[in-house]
Amino acid sequence: MAYHEFRTYKPGFPITSRRFADFNFHPHWHYEYELLLVIAGSIMVHCNSFSKLLHQGDIAFFSCEDIHHYSDASTGSEVLIIVFHPDLLSDLLGSSLSSSNIATFLDAAFIRDHGFPAADYQELQDCMTQIDSEMQEQRTSYKIFVKSNVLKIMAILLRYADIRNMNPSRTPLDKSSVKIVKDALHYIELNYMQDITLSDISNHLSFSPFYFSRIFNQVTGVTFKNYLNIIKVEKAQNLICTTSRPILDIALDCGFNSIRTFNRVFHNVKGYTPNSLRLEDRPSPSPSP
Repeated sequence: MAYHEFRTYKPGFPITSRRFADFNFHPHWHYEYELLLVIAGSIMVHCNSFSKLLHQGDIAFFSCEDIHHYSDASTGSEVLIIVFHPDLLSDLLGSSLSSSNIATFLDAAFIRDHGFPAADYQELQDCMTQIDSEMQEQRTSYKIFVKSNVLKIMAILLRYADIRNMNPSRTPLDKSSVKIVKDALHYIELNYMQDITLSDISNHLSFSPFYFSRIFNQVTGVTFKNYLNIIKVEKAQNLICTTSRPILDIALDCGFNSIRTFNRVFHNVKGYTPNSLRLEDRPSPSPSP
Protein backbone atom coordinates (compact mmCIF):
# COMPACT_ATOMS: atom_id res chain seq x y z
CA MET A 1 0.00 0.00 0.00
CA ALA A 2 1.13 3.53 -0.64
CA TYR A 3 1.01 4.65 2.94
CA HIS A 4 3.12 5.13 6.07
CA GLU A 5 3.83 1.56 7.13
CA PHE A 6 4.25 0.88 10.85
CA ARG A 7 6.18 -2.20 11.96
CA THR A 8 6.63 -4.21 15.11
CA TYR A 9 9.78 -6.14 16.01
CA LYS A 10 11.28 -8.29 18.68
CA PRO A 11 12.38 -6.03 21.56
CA GLY A 12 15.84 -4.62 20.83
CA PHE A 13 16.10 -6.33 17.44
CA PRO A 14 14.29 -4.20 14.81
CA ILE A 15 14.86 -6.19 11.61
CA THR A 16 12.86 -8.49 9.33
CA SER A 17 13.92 -10.70 6.44
CA ARG A 18 11.54 -12.39 4.00
CA ARG A 19 11.54 -13.94 0.55
CA PHE A 20 8.71 -13.42 -1.93
CA ALA A 21 7.78 -15.06 -5.23
CA ASP A 22 6.29 -13.06 -8.14
CA PHE A 23 6.14 -10.09 -5.79
CA ASN A 24 4.15 -6.92 -6.41
CA PHE A 25 3.50 -4.37 -3.67
CA HIS A 26 1.88 -0.95 -3.67
CA PRO A 27 3.67 2.34 -2.86
CA HIS A 28 4.55 2.76 0.82
CA TRP A 29 7.09 4.38 3.09
CA HIS A 30 8.45 3.86 6.59
CA TYR A 31 11.16 5.05 8.95
CA GLU A 32 13.32 1.96 8.33
CA TYR A 33 15.93 1.13 5.72
CA GLU A 34 14.99 -1.47 3.14
CA LEU A 35 17.25 -3.71 1.03
CA LEU A 36 16.09 -5.78 -1.92
CA LEU A 37 18.06 -8.57 -3.62
CA VAL A 38 16.66 -10.15 -6.77
CA ILE A 39 17.22 -13.88 -6.34
CA ALA A 40 15.67 -14.92 -9.66
CA GLY A 41 13.83 -13.34 -12.58
CA SER A 42 13.18 -9.61 -12.77
CA ILE A 43 11.05 -6.96 -11.07
CA MET A 44 10.28 -3.29 -11.68
CA VAL A 45 11.38 -1.24 -8.67
CA HIS A 46 10.18 2.32 -8.02
CA CYS A 47 11.68 4.86 -5.62
CA ASN A 48 10.17 8.33 -5.32
CA SER A 49 9.85 9.42 -8.97
CA PHE A 50 12.45 6.99 -10.39
CA SER A 51 11.99 3.45 -11.66
CA LYS A 52 14.27 0.66 -12.84
CA LEU A 53 13.89 -2.93 -13.98
CA LEU A 54 16.17 -5.07 -11.82
CA HIS A 55 17.31 -8.58 -12.69
CA GLN A 56 18.84 -11.54 -10.89
CA GLY A 57 21.68 -10.41 -8.62
CA ASP A 58 20.70 -6.73 -8.64
CA ILE A 59 20.19 -4.81 -5.38
CA ALA A 60 18.06 -1.84 -4.35
CA PHE A 61 18.47 0.29 -1.23
CA PHE A 62 15.72 2.52 0.16
CA SER A 63 16.54 5.11 2.77
CA CYS A 64 14.20 6.12 5.57
CA GLU A 65 11.03 7.78 4.25
CA ASP A 66 11.60 6.95 0.56
CA ILE A 67 8.30 6.19 -1.17
CA HIS A 68 8.86 2.91 -2.96
CA HIS A 69 6.97 0.05 -4.51
CA TYR A 70 7.33 -3.05 -6.66
CA SER A 71 5.48 -4.01 -9.85
CA ASP A 72 5.58 -6.18 -12.97
CA ALA A 73 7.47 -9.05 -11.37
CA SER A 74 8.29 -11.76 -13.89
CA THR A 75 6.74 -15.19 -13.49
CA GLY A 76 9.07 -17.34 -11.44
CA SER A 77 10.81 -14.33 -9.91
CA GLU A 78 12.02 -14.33 -6.31
CA VAL A 79 13.24 -11.47 -4.15
CA LEU A 80 14.76 -11.17 -0.71
CA ILE A 81 13.68 -8.08 1.27
CA ILE A 82 15.41 -7.01 4.47
CA VAL A 83 13.96 -4.13 6.49
CA PHE A 84 15.71 -2.72 9.54
CA HIS A 85 15.34 0.30 11.78
CA PRO A 86 18.35 2.61 12.32
CA ASP A 87 18.17 1.68 16.00
CA LEU A 88 19.57 -1.73 15.07
CA LEU A 89 22.98 -0.11 14.62
CA SER A 90 22.64 2.82 17.02
CA ASP A 91 24.90 1.19 19.58
CA LEU A 92 27.61 0.84 16.93
CA LEU A 93 27.20 3.98 14.81
CA GLY A 94 25.36 6.38 17.10
CA SER A 95 23.80 9.21 15.10
CA SER A 96 26.58 9.35 12.50
CA LEU A 97 24.78 7.19 9.92
CA SER A 98 23.84 9.27 6.88
CA SER A 99 22.33 7.47 3.91
CA SER A 100 21.24 10.41 1.75
CA ASN A 101 23.93 9.76 -0.87
CA ILE A 102 23.76 5.97 -0.98
CA ALA A 103 22.74 4.68 -4.40
CA THR A 104 19.18 3.44 -4.76
CA PHE A 105 19.66 1.00 -7.64
CA LEU A 106 22.78 -1.16 -7.69
CA ASP A 107 22.71 -3.16 -10.90
CA ALA A 108 25.18 -4.21 -13.60
CA ALA A 109 25.13 -0.77 -15.22
CA PHE A 110 25.86 0.93 -11.89
CA ILE A 111 28.78 -1.41 -11.20
CA ARG A 112 30.20 -0.74 -14.64
CA ASP A 113 29.69 3.03 -14.74
CA HIS A 114 30.86 3.83 -11.20
CA GLY A 115 33.73 1.43 -10.76
CA PHE A 116 32.07 -0.38 -7.87
CA PRO A 117 34.41 -3.34 -7.18
CA ALA A 118 32.91 -6.70 -8.09
CA ALA A 119 34.26 -8.22 -4.88
CA ASP A 120 32.43 -5.65 -2.75
CA TYR A 121 29.24 -6.19 -4.72
CA GLN A 122 29.49 -9.93 -4.16
CA GLU A 123 30.00 -9.19 -0.46
CA LEU A 124 26.71 -7.27 -0.41
CA GLN A 125 24.87 -10.21 -1.93
CA ASP A 126 26.52 -12.69 0.44
CA CYS A 127 25.73 -10.56 3.50
CA MET A 128 22.06 -10.34 2.56
CA THR A 129 21.68 -14.09 2.06
CA GLN A 130 23.54 -14.73 5.32
CA ILE A 131 21.21 -12.35 7.18
CA ASP A 132 18.22 -14.21 5.81
CA SER A 133 19.69 -17.58 6.74
CA GLU A 134 20.47 -16.48 10.28
CA MET A 135 17.02 -14.91 10.71
CA GLN A 136 15.27 -18.09 9.61
CA GLU A 137 17.43 -20.60 11.53
CA GLN A 138 17.96 -18.47 14.67
CA ARG A 139 20.89 -20.50 15.91
CA THR A 140 23.01 -19.49 18.90
CA SER A 141 24.29 -15.89 18.60
CA TYR A 142 22.31 -15.31 15.40
CA LYS A 143 21.56 -11.70 16.39
CA ILE A 144 25.28 -10.95 16.49
CA PHE A 145 25.77 -12.47 13.05
CA VAL A 146 22.83 -10.49 11.69
CA LYS A 147 24.04 -7.21 13.12
CA SER A 148 27.59 -7.76 11.86
CA ASN A 149 26.33 -8.42 8.33
CA VAL A 150 24.04 -5.37 8.35
CA LEU A 151 26.96 -3.27 9.57
CA LYS A 152 29.16 -4.61 6.78
CA ILE A 153 26.49 -3.81 4.18
CA MET A 154 26.15 -0.23 5.40
CA ALA A 155 29.93 0.20 5.57
CA ILE A 156 30.30 -0.89 1.93
CA LEU A 157 27.45 1.32 0.74
CA LEU A 158 28.73 4.34 2.68
CA ARG A 159 32.25 3.85 1.32
CA TYR A 160 30.98 4.58 -2.18
CA ALA A 161 28.29 7.09 -1.22
CA ASP A 162 30.32 10.10 -2.33
CA ILE A 163 30.62 9.05 -5.97
CA ARG A 164 29.38 12.02 -7.97
CA ASN A 165 25.90 11.70 -9.52
CA MET A 166 25.45 8.19 -8.18
CA ASN A 167 22.02 8.80 -6.74
CA PRO A 168 19.70 11.05 -8.78
CA SER A 169 16.60 9.68 -7.00
CA ARG A 170 17.09 12.02 -4.04
CA THR A 171 17.33 15.53 -5.49
CA PRO A 172 15.95 18.63 -3.70
CA LEU A 173 13.06 18.88 -6.19
CA ASP A 174 12.23 15.24 -5.66
CA LYS A 175 12.18 15.72 -1.88
CA SER A 176 9.64 18.52 -2.17
CA SER A 177 7.42 16.37 -4.37
CA VAL A 178 7.71 13.46 -1.97
CA LYS A 179 6.67 15.74 0.92
CA ILE A 180 3.49 16.66 -0.95
CA VAL A 181 2.68 13.02 -1.58
CA LYS A 182 3.37 12.01 2.03
CA ASP A 183 0.91 14.67 3.22
CA ALA A 184 -1.60 13.28 0.74
CA LEU A 185 -1.08 9.72 1.92
CA HIS A 186 -1.63 10.80 5.51
CA TYR A 187 -4.87 12.54 4.55
CA ILE A 188 -6.08 9.48 2.64
CA GLU A 189 -5.22 7.17 5.54
CA LEU A 190 -7.44 9.25 7.82
CA ASN A 191 -10.31 9.77 5.35
CA TYR A 192 -10.37 6.77 2.98
CA MET A 193 -13.80 5.74 4.33
CA GLN A 194 -15.29 8.96 2.95
CA ASP A 195 -16.05 9.81 -0.67
CA ILE A 196 -12.76 11.68 -1.23
CA THR A 197 -12.42 13.44 -4.58
CA LEU A 198 -9.39 14.88 -6.33
CA SER A 199 -10.73 18.36 -5.60
CA ASP A 200 -11.12 17.55 -1.90
CA ILE A 201 -7.52 16.49 -1.41
CA SER A 202 -6.14 19.22 -3.69
CA ASN A 203 -7.95 21.89 -1.70
CA HIS A 204 -6.76 20.36 1.57
CA LEU A 205 -3.14 20.59 0.37
CA SER A 206 -3.64 24.02 -1.26
CA PHE A 207 -2.67 22.93 -4.77
CA SER A 208 -4.56 22.86 -8.03
CA PRO A 209 -6.06 19.46 -8.94
CA PHE A 210 -3.90 19.34 -12.08
CA TYR A 211 -0.65 20.03 -10.20
CA PHE A 212 -1.42 17.63 -7.38
CA SER A 213 -2.51 14.88 -9.78
CA ARG A 214 0.71 15.21 -11.78
CA ILE A 215 2.96 15.12 -8.69
CA PHE A 216 1.08 12.20 -7.14
CA ASN A 217 1.31 10.13 -10.29
CA GLN A 218 4.98 11.04 -10.79
CA VAL A 219 6.02 9.97 -7.29
CA THR A 220 3.81 6.91 -6.73
CA GLY A 221 3.44 5.63 -10.27
CA VAL A 222 -0.36 5.39 -9.88
CA THR A 223 -3.19 7.88 -10.19
CA PHE A 224 -4.86 9.31 -7.11
CA LYS A 225 -8.10 7.46 -7.89
CA ASN A 226 -6.33 4.12 -8.36
CA TYR A 227 -4.40 4.61 -5.16
CA LEU A 228 -7.53 5.46 -3.19
CA ASN A 229 -9.18 2.28 -4.50
CA ILE A 230 -6.11 0.25 -3.51
CA ILE A 231 -6.26 1.57 0.05
CA LYS A 232 -9.99 0.93 0.35
CA VAL A 233 -9.61 -2.61 -0.96
CA GLU A 234 -6.68 -3.38 1.36
CA LYS A 235 -8.66 -2.14 4.36
CA ALA A 236 -11.68 -4.17 3.30
CA GLN A 237 -9.65 -7.33 2.73
CA ASN A 238 -8.17 -7.09 6.22
CA LEU A 239 -11.65 -6.84 7.75
CA ILE A 240 -12.99 -9.71 5.64
CA CYS A 241 -10.11 -11.95 6.72
CA THR A 242 -10.11 -11.02 10.40
CA THR A 243 -13.81 -10.54 11.23
CA SER A 244 -17.13 -12.25 10.54
CA ARG A 245 -18.91 -9.02 9.66
CA PRO A 246 -21.13 -9.02 6.54
CA ILE A 247 -19.22 -8.06 3.40
CA LEU A 248 -21.79 -5.39 2.55
CA ASP A 249 -21.19 -3.63 5.88
CA ILE A 250 -17.45 -3.79 5.34
CA ALA A 251 -17.78 -2.36 1.84
CA LEU A 252 -19.84 0.58 3.07
CA ASP A 253 -17.47 1.25 5.99
CA CYS A 254 -14.51 1.32 3.58
CA GLY A 255 -16.02 4.04 1.42
CA PHE A 256 -17.87 2.12 -1.29
CA ASN A 257 -21.43 3.25 -2.03
CA SER A 258 -22.68 -0.11 -3.35
CA ILE A 259 -21.78 -3.79 -3.23
CA ARG A 260 -21.64 -3.86 -7.02
CA THR A 261 -18.98 -1.14 -7.13
CA PHE A 262 -17.10 -2.82 -4.30
CA ASN A 263 -17.01 -6.19 -6.06
CA ARG A 264 -15.87 -4.64 -9.33
CA VAL A 265 -13.10 -2.51 -7.79
CA PHE A 266 -11.96 -5.31 -5.48
CA HIS A 267 -11.59 -7.72 -8.41
CA ASN A 268 -9.76 -5.11 -10.50
CA VAL A 269 -7.22 -4.55 -7.69
CA LYS A 270 -6.81 -8.10 -6.39
CA GLY A 271 -7.71 -10.34 -9.30
CA TYR A 272 -10.23 -12.30 -7.21
CA THR A 273 -13.56 -11.58 -5.55
CA PRO A 274 -14.08 -10.54 -1.91
CA ASN A 275 -16.38 -13.53 -1.38
CA SER A 276 -13.53 -15.90 -2.24
CA LEU A 277 -11.71 -14.76 0.90
CA ARG A 278 -14.30 -16.60 2.98
CA LEU A 279 -14.20 -19.81 0.95
CA GLU A 280 -12.12 -22.79 1.99
CA ASP A 281 -9.65 -22.37 -0.89
CA ARG A 282 -9.35 -18.62 -0.58
CA PRO A 283 -6.36 -16.80 -2.13
CA SER A 284 -3.64 -15.58 0.20
CA PRO A 285 -3.69 -11.82 0.92
CA SER A 286 -0.77 -9.82 -0.46
CA PRO A 287 2.09 -10.00 2.05
CA SER A 288 3.85 -6.94 3.41
CA PRO A 289 7.63 -6.79 2.82
